Amino acid sequence: MGASGVTIAYSTHRPETLSRASLLMREHASIVLEEPETPGFHAMLRGEMDIEEYLLATEYEYPAFAERAAAMLQELAATRRVIQLDPYMDVLVSIHEFFTDGFGPADLEPDTVQAVVYDVEHRWTTALLNYYETSGTRSFDDLVHAVIAFARVDAERGRMRDAMRARGLLGLMHGDDPLPRPVYVEAGSIHFHLLNQLSRLLDSPPRVAYLMEDVSRRVWGRRQVLGPGDVLTMLFTYFPQYDKPRAALLAAQSLIHVKIQQKEEIVEELENPAPHTCDEAWSAGLAMALNHEECRELYERISRLPTPHARRLAEKYLNHLGRLPLRHF
Repeated sequence: MGASGVTIAYSTHRPETLSRASLLMREHASIVLEEPETPGFHAMLRGEMDIEEYLLATEYEYPAFAERAAAMLQELAATRRVIQLDPYMDVLVSIHEFFTDGFGPADLEPDTVQAVVYDVEHRWTTALLNYYETSGTRSFDDLVHAVIAFARVDAERGRMRDAMRARGLLGLMHGDDPLPRPVYVEAGSIHFHLLNQLSRLLDSPPRVAYLMEDVSRRVWGRRQVLGPGDVLTMLFTYFPQYDKPRAALLAAQSLIHVKIQQKEEIVEELENPAPHTCDEAWSAGLAMALNHEECRELYERISRLPTPHARRLAEKYLNHLGRLPLRHF
């Protein structure tokens, strides 16, 4: 445990991560989740609300993960403090409620956190919609540019979220009712700006854990499997004005990766206890083995296909080139 008494645990919202998260969480007195405050959360933890009822009132992207995570957190909350912390998303919810009451963007007070969050979120949403609209065209170059534009503002949004989480955590650790240490802090795979911020704000750097590190090193060669889109976003996180050819290559590769990666939740089995990590390594490795023009050619062939067909055709394409998916060994 780091001298700060804080552990940042990098992971994804996939079922295979939960057994590892549970083991590490049990070493901590407080658990800080990467999610906004949700009505009914603490009632669910206390067992006063059924997990199924709680999940029906929320919008979790991965239902199998959410259900198992809720059951795990119920057990842990009996002897530990469990909280949700994502101030950026909390502010965003408050803005939506403000607009529901009949107000608009012009009614937000200038230079407030609400105004700043709205500005970033508006640009993020605009870039995302532009990507979706462009994906309906046949222009690969335009789509690559749309991916780059989105990744750039996504990185800006991520920096703000991480900075707000870091300040929020510091307040919880030093407030009137401080979080008991050690503290487990959940973080998404590429939220490294959170680590930067906490290293600056805390007396000593936090401990860092990668929940799937053993599997990732075996199938990918590094502590996390990061696809080309993640790498592009990280690049813009630390170099916001980056405009070298590598950005276009990563964007092109991300179009292949997104098309062929397994999106549905896969339940882990004895012979494959980490199906998503293994699939992420395969799909990211295949995409990152291609150059820009090969991405263009393959994308034109698979863009309209269902994912299973696209996966098979992509594998045949790479075999035809005489290559294997990229690994970092």
